[in-house]
Amino acid sequence: VESGFASFLFLYESVRLLKIAILSAVGNVEDDLDCLRLRADDESEGLSPPVREHLSISELGWSSGQQLVLERGKPPTLDEICLNVTSRVRGSTELFVVSRSLRIGDFMSLAMKRFDLAGDKWHFCRTNWCGEEAGLLEDKETSLETEKLKEGETLLLLEGSLPPKGFLRLAVYLDKKSTGPTNSSKNSLEWLQGLIETFAAGVGISRSETETKPRSTSSLDSLETNSPRYCFLGDVEISKQATLSDLKAHLLTLPLVKLSLDASVFYSSS
Repeated sequence: VESGFASFLFLYESVRLLKIAILSAVGNVEDDLDCLRLRADDESEGLSPPVREHLSISELGWSSGQQLVLERGKPPTLDEICLNVTSRVRGSTELFVVSRSLRIGDFMSLAMKRFDLAGDKWHFCRTNWCGEEAGLLEDKETSLETEKLKEGETLLLLEGSLPPKGFLRLAVYLDKKSTGPTNSSKNSLEWLQGLIETFAAGVGISRSETETKPRSTSSLDSLETNSPRYCFLGDVEISKQATLSDLKAHLLTLPLVKLSLDASVFYSSS
């Protein structure tokens, strides 16, 4: 895709008229207007989504000196939305201009095709201002508009199936700076109980705080090769109506927790 920067005095009633003036200035008047679009480039916010051509310069809030990028691609229409999708598997981000009425499931199929991904165990996750995971798009039958996605929003395309309806998937991490269990069964129980209650209270650690990926392990010593502080132990799927005792039982299925405490001692405190 060819792109270039141009700076103009904003004396035009619409983006389309400005685009015509830019093409005239750079000598590309023969190019198809409907196959080119404009994007604003900001030093702090980066490249904006492609702009809609019916908008005026004043509506966009541009001022003299604004840097613009002219690129190949159809400009979005009123009933379309511009979304970014990041694939961690491919290590890249792609821009999509799609209908607001498009189903989440259909948009996922479109994104998977663009990234050359296969399989049916994928899902979308919204992101916060710094790119961290911020909420799942759980209903594949709903539309992009119904989910109230914002223009230019970035979604993560992640591998793995979503938990069943009414269930939560909790990521469990170990704080390696904690003192850890001693040889005493009582102290071991108190140590692990404290970790569990922390997780149950919702004081979790986002995946973005560590580069560690889920993997099987058979020794606590292997923790030293992972994140400096937090080590991912695994995911737990549990009903939203579950109790703390239920959560404790689920945590027993994680390999490292099995190594940390004898099951009989664990249950004796319930």
